[in-house]
Parts: sequence; C-alpha cells; structure tokens
Amino acid sequence: NNVDRCKQLFDVTLRLLSSVQPPETATGSVLLQCFAQLPLDLSPIIEITSDHQTENNNLYWLIEHVRKRLEQEINFARVNLLNASAQGPMYGCLSGINALLSLFISEKSKTVNIDQWRLLFGNLILHGLDIAKITGPIVSASAPEGMFPMELTDCKNYLYFVGLVPMFDFIFIVSDNLNENDESSNVTSQMLLVCCWRTIKEISLLFSKIAQIGIPYIENEHNWLYVNIEQTQTICNYFMEQLLKSRHCGAFELAYQGFLIVCERLWSSMCPSLCQLPVEWIEDGLKMVQENSLYKDKLCLTRRSGGLPFYLQSILTNEPLTDNVQQQRKYVGKLMETLIEIIDNDSDTIGDDQQENSRKIHAYNTLRSFYRNTRFSNDVMPYVEQGLLISVRGFTSEIWMIRNCATLLLSAILLRIFGPARIKDDLSKKNSMTSREFFNKYPSLFKLFIEELNIGTSNPNESLSTRLFAILLILRRLYPSPLDGFDCTVTLDQLIPYVIKCQESPIFRIRENSSKALLGIIRRDLYGEAVSEQIQILSKHGRSIKQNKLHGALLQINGILLLMAKNNVDFTLTNMKDILEPLQWCIKENPCPLTQCCYLEFLYNLYKLHPNNNQLQTYLHQNTMHLLKSPPSPTRLAADQLTSVLTKVYLSIFNNENSELLFDYIKRTDTELSFVEILLQAPTKCLTLSVFQQNLIKYCCHMLTQMNLFNEQLYTSLCLLLSNINDEHYSPQEYAAVVYKIIHNMLKLRRTMSLSSSFTLIGKLLPLCTKTVNVEDVYARIFDYIDDDEEVDDELLCAILSLLKDAHGVLHSDSNYGMYCVDGTTDTVHTNGNEVSTVDCDLDLKCRRQWPSSDGYNNVFVSRNEDVDHYSLLYGDHLLDIIDQYLETYKDASSCLINDLHVYTQKVYDQSQELVGILRLAYEKLNYTNRSHIRLYLLIKYLKIMEKHGLCNTNVDMLVKTIPQYWLTKSLRNLLSLQ
Repeated sequence: NNVDRCKQLFDVTLRLLSSVQPPETATGSVLLQCFAQLPLDLSPIIEITSDHQTENNNLYWLIEHVRKRLEQEINFARVNLLNASAQGPMYGCLSGINALLSLFISEKSKTVNIDQWRLLFGNLILHGLDIAKITGPIVSASAPEGMFPMELTDCKNYLYFVGLVPMFDFIFIVSDNLNENDESSNVTSQMLLVCCWRTIKEISLLFSKIAQIGIPYIENEHNWLYVNIEQTQTICNYFMEQLLKSRHCGAFELAYQGFLIVCERLWSSMCPSLCQLPVEWIEDGLKMVQENSLYKDKLCLTRRSGGLPFYLQSILTNEPLTDNVQQQRKYVGKLMETLIEIIDNDSDTIGDDQQENSRKIHAYNTLRSFYRNTRFSNDVMPYVEQGLLISVRGFTSEIWMIRNCATLLLSAILLRIFGPARIKDDLSKKNSMTSREFFNKYPSLFKLFIEELNIGTSNPNESLSTRLFAILLILRRLYPSPLDGFDCTVTLDQLIPYVIKCQESPIFRIRENSSKALLGIIRRDLYGEAVSEQIQILSKHGRSIKQNKLHGALLQINGILLLMAKNNVDFTLTNMKDILEPLQWCIKENPCPLTQCCYLEFLYNLYKLHPNNNQLQTYLHQNTMHLLKSPPSPTRLAADQLTSVLTKVYLSIFNNENSELLFDYIKRTDTELSFVEILLQAPTKCLTLSVFQQNLIKYCCHMLTQMNLFNEQLYTSLCLLLSNINDEHYSPQEYAAVVYKIIHNMLKLRRTMSLSSSFTLIGKLLPLCTKTVNVEDVYARIFDYIDDDEEVDDELLCAILSLLKDAHGVLHSDSNYGMYCVDGTTDTVHTNGNEVSTVDCDLDLKCRRQWPSSDGYNNVFVSRNEDVDHYSLLYGDHLLDIIDQYLETYKDASSCLINDLHVYTQKVYDQSQELVGILRLAYEKLNYTNRSHIRLYLLIKYLKIMEKHGLCNTNVDMLVKTIPQYWLTKSLRNLLSLQ
C-alpha cells in the first residue's frame, strides 16, 4: 500500500540488475518476479504510456520497462564495451526478462492485446541479435579464456573489429591511445570476458524461452500467435552460429541447452515446415562432415571440436524413436555409421605438407560425445564394438592429436560399457563384467585382441606397444566367469600366453596392466599351475634374466597369490627350498630396488598362504634384516613400496625385536608416510606389543613435535595412529608437549581431516597429561572453528564433540571452572559456592547452529552428506548426553540460558510434529523410507531430556502417540521405554 516504499524497492531492483556481481543480478531477477505476482498498480512506479493499461497485466509492463533499460545498455555497449562491462553489463537485464518470461510460461497468461506482445517479442529478438553481434567476437576470439582477444591490441578498435563502423569513419571516432583517466582502463580482461559470455548465456536462455512460448502456436505462415516462422528461423540461425563458431566453452555449452529446448519444440511442432527443420539440419550436418565443409577457420581442434558435438546432439536428442522396442533413433544411427566410416577410411594426414586431417579429428570428438551422453545410451550400444576397434587402432597414429582423440574415445566407451569407477585405487565388480559376458557381447574383439597381442609381443615397436596398453586396459576390467572351462564358445586360454609375455615389455605400465589383466582371463583351477611355471622359469634363468622380465613376472605372480589368498585357494609349492634358493640373489645381489621390493612381496604373499613354513619365515627374516641394514638407493625408486612391504613383514614375523632398525631405516629413506599408513591398516593387536608400542609412541610424539606442516597428510596419519596406540603409562610430559604443539599449529592447517584428527588426538591425550596443559588454550582453539556465521564441517564438529566427551573430566575439573566464557558472556551458575562457567552448554548450543533450522537438514543432527549417517547419530548422541549431564549437575542455571532452552525446545517440538506428518505421508503414499529415523530418534531424545528437567511445556507423550508403529525402530522403543 506504500507507493513510495514500492518505488524505492523497485529502484533497488533495477540497480541490482545493472550490477557486475552475478549473485546480485540473480537477486534482482527474483525481486522482479515478486513485483509481477503482487496485486500492485504499477503506474505510479514505472512509466506506462499505453492508453489501454488494463489490457496487459503487470508482467508485460515489467518486461517492457526492463527492455527499454536493456536498450540503453546496448547503446552504451556500442560506444564502449569496456565501460559497459563495468557499469552496465547487459546480462542483468536479460536475466530479469528471462525470470519474467518463466512466469509467463508457467502461468500461461491469456493476453488480450496480442499485437503488443508480438511487438515485444520482436524487439527482444532484435536486441538479442544486436548484443550477440557486439559480444560475439569476444567469445569467438582465438585468445585463451580470461585474456583480451589478440585482435583487440587497442581495446577501442573494437568498433571496427565488429564491423559496426567503417574504416574511414573509425579514425575520426576513437583516439590513438587510451586516456589514462578513462574508466575502461580499469576493466580487467576477466571482467570483459565474464560480461560477454554471461550475456551470450542469457541471450540463449531468452531465445529458448521465446521459442518455447511461440512455436506451439505456429500452424503455418499465416496462422501464428506470438512469433512467426521467420522469427523462429532467425532464433535457430543464432543458435547454429553460436554452436559452430564460439570458442568459449561456457558460451556454446549454454547455447546447447537453449537449442535443445528449441529442437524439442520443433520436433513436436504442428507446422510441417518447422517440423522438417531438424531433419534438414542433420542431413546438412552429415553432408558437412562427409564433404569436410565445416567452418575450418572457426571450429577449434584443441577444444574437442568446439560446439560441433553439441550442435548435433541438441538436434538429435528429441528425435522421435523409430524402434520403440530397442529405443533407437534413425538419424543417430546414420550419424554414428558416417563418423565411424570417416575414422576408419580417412588417412591421418592430408596435403603435401602432411597436416593433420581435421575432418577425422572432428569425427573422433563428435563420436566420443555421443558415447558419453547418457541420452544416447541405447542408440550407441550397437556401435560399441566398432568404436573400440577404431579407438585401439588410433593408438598407433603418428599424429599426436589423433592419438589423443583415440585415448579419449576409448575412455568414453569404457565408461559406457563398464560404468564409472566406484573406488579410486582399484576396480570394483560393480564396474566390471565377466570375460565370458564381454566377449559374447563383442565377439569380433576376441580376434582383434589375439592379433594385436601377437603382433605387439613379437615386435617391441613403441607404436605397437601403445595398442597393447589399450587392450590390457580393457582386459583388466574383466574377471573370471564361473562357466569358464565349460562353455567353449570363447576359449580365453588363447589369450593367456600373450598376456604373460607382456611381462617382458620395457614399458612399466604395460607390465603393471598385464598382471591385472591376467587375473581377468585365467581360470581358478589354473592359479597354482601358472604360479609354479613362472617360479620355475625364474629359477632356471637365474642372474641372467633381464630386470624388466623379472619385474613383470613377479607382478603377475603376486597378483595371482593375492587372489588365491582372497578366495581361500590351496596352493602347495613342491621342493620349495630347491626352487627359492636360486632366487635369493634377488635381494642380496640385486642392484634394482624395484625388483627387490617385488621379490620380498612375493615371499610375504607366499608366507601368508603357508604361515607355518619355517623355511619361508627364515628367508623373510634374513632378507628383511639385509634390507634394513643396507644403505638406501640413491634413486629412491620404489622406496615407498619397499617400506610398505618391510613394515608388513616386520609386523608378521618379528616379535618386538630390532624395532630400532626399522625406525632408523624409515628415517634414512624418508618414507614416513608409507610406514604410518601401513600401521593404520594393521590390526591393533600387532601394534600393542610392549616394546614396539613404546618405541612407536615415542616415534609419533617426536615426529609431531618436530615436523613442519607442509605434509598435512603425514601429520593427519600420525595423529590418527597416536590416537589408536596411546598408553597411559607413557610420559605425561611427552603427551603434554604434543598437545601444546598441536594447539599452536592448528591454525596453520588447511584440511578438514587434519583438524579433525588434531581434536581427536587432543581428546585422547588430555586426560593423560592433566597437570601440564592449560585448558583455556583448548577452549580457545575450539571456538576458533565454531562460529554461528559459518558452516562447520560435520567431521570436524564430530571430532570436537568427541573431545568434549573424552576429556570431560579434565574440562570440568574445579581448577578449570570460570576460565573461559563464550563470546565474553558472563552467564554463570552457582554450585556449592563455586562460580561455574556455562561454556559447555553454550558450546553445545553453538554446535547445534540454532538447530532445528528452517529446512531441518542444515544442522549437525542430520548431515547433508548421506554417507555420514553414523556421524549424525554419533555426535547427536554426544551432544544430548552432555546437555543432560549439564542440566543434571547445574540445576540453577541462569534465566537467560533457561529461556534459550525453552525456545529451542518449542522449535524442536514443532518440527517433530512436522517431521512425523511428512514421514507418515511419504510412507503411505509412496512407501518411501529414508534416513529420517536418525533425526526422529534425536528429536524425541532431546524432548525427553527437556521434559525430564522441566524445560518442556508440551506433552511429549501426545507426540509419541502420533508416531506410526512401523516407524518405531529398536532404538526409539528403548528410548520411549516401549515393549
């Protein structure tokens, strides 16, 4: 009702739309939507010149007003784009118009004066084209992103560069040099680029919305409502221009989203001429690719062919299905066949100067994009086999760009076949398949693999070795089938000799992948035979064997032994002493630390299969002692791997002896991280041997007090290790020194995991060094990371609450009362005449971050990360237990704190009712259950605690009765004392 305030708010909205900060323009767009939906008379706020004000709603007048403001910014940008990018970037007004058009689409407003809307849409299309002409050269320039285009050495030459001013007029308009006082001199290249690509983005969205509004109402050239056929074709031409000529990835990726909407409307259009446009475009696109008539001077080879793949995908995504059973499209299949034919038949180079074949590179990049796009997963499956063939063959090309494209194509096809990797270091069965299933799906690959493996292993040519790498990369994703040996359609045993022979390759990665590929094709009943044959070959060759072959053979043997131990396969090595004795030179007389490490690991894996073999234990003991006493290799080759194996061996066969040798070796080789990580994986009982535990604690304390923080990963691992093995009988002074060092170094840490491990270790050590640590420093460090204004990481918050629980006795001792208050508060309670700080309860309230919040999920009780439910339950329970203990001990709390608890309790009760209603509805309507069990448990536990201490004014039992019986989990029943 207050016109002045509305006008003031509208002026603020317009200023936000002209801001150079994208969040502010987004805010202005939302405010415009609010104005459009309010029942306001806009005539006092904006100028409405029409005589028929009632014929158009507020939506029209707002769009028209912002359009006029946009027109002013366009005129400003024509004169000086640099100043416009800093003072009047056009993307803000475009964003506001797009937000208003979204309301037009959702409300499907009935318009009375259709001519005004037609004129408005026509003006918006013309403005979009004008802006694209001004900003287009920036996003299509050959300069890298974030730099001024090389064509604009003098920024004011831009007018001539975009062709808006003839050369003979140009010299009279701009000066030779930039004026030092000119505001454009303060504009950075990034500001200019952001202005241009965001503007192109908003134009693409604007045109897509206009097409979304207008195309459904076009019947023919004469019958149309908002936009006509000519305007629609203009919009389509804009998108094709952007996709085929832009070089900024943000520009053509967002143009792809808009063109996708346009093509969707065109495929379903009632107008025959519009419905036929996508067919004509894709046929022209196929013709362009076949005849190599692409925009050679515009498409960028180094940016995955720029927008060409997006152009073809946007047209074909919504193509009607021709085969409803197999869910396949006609033109997608035709395009795939054309691209594969080009890659298969074209040479890698063209012309006398042997330049790279751009058509073949574009075909590779386009083909890869279709394999990656999940919308075409059914369409590309018939072409997976052919795609693998051409990608493997592309590895041997002499042109680097083609080899690179083939590598990327192979990666995309493997992702389509096996799915994304589930874990980082190794392959999961979830993204693998049996070798029998793979070769039954793609039978021609079996013959190709045999041919390529035969050629590659018989000829050590480097170009052929790259094909070996591609084949082994595929084979390592397979695993044996239970039907291997019974089904003779594909005899995988034919591949085994070739894969084993890859162990002789001079390329490390090929030897490594051959050991993993062998596990996917060898049958379980052949494990022992394969290991025995390999060991006998190594014993026969003796010292004359080449290091590459020795390394590859040991890798393959170790891989099979690990698989046998995992699957509990029995293995007996006859005449073990006669076979292993000739191989002892691999440790004592071997100059290569890599093969030393592999041989020691081989003995260790063999020992795990035969733990009672005294001969093996003797070999391991002798070789380990030899390596611990030997000087480290100056090359540091395989130093970390060797340390890992030595640590495993020591924990397995050494009994508290020679631990000093191990620690000295770790120090000499500088491999502390590998050593500590192996100890973290070891069972606790292996680390709690009296002498070794004391030496290990001493080592960790020394490292934590002396090390710098450049290696946060080592610091984190040391904290976790010391938290697991701390001993109450160890020196309290040493523990205090560690705690002091951690407290004063924590502000230098950057990783959340490092901070969490620091708080966890403080909680473990603080009760063991109570008289030598100032608890005020501990509180000070805690409050450095808990702030109401900032989001606290779940893992860090859990560690802080664990510290409060583990060190509860120290933090609540009489000598520590009243030392530190939150935010300088003076709220205190009095117990037995002692003044007590409310720090713990205040801290817990801060930890809750005003829980429950408006959405109910932005709080510590229920993490936004679904993978850390245990964190939610863990520190939720900790927090509630601490509040319960506090209220039980200090019943006469300050009135301010009691009032806060009353407010929090009422919020919890209200949200508990809301949550119960949501869960009931979700279960009854959708049979949907989720992680809200944890949240419901914590909500009710909080209410029960408050009710217990008389701080809950509502009846919790009434709330409990509304909970459906099928939601009462075991923990909830125990909490509510129900049977």
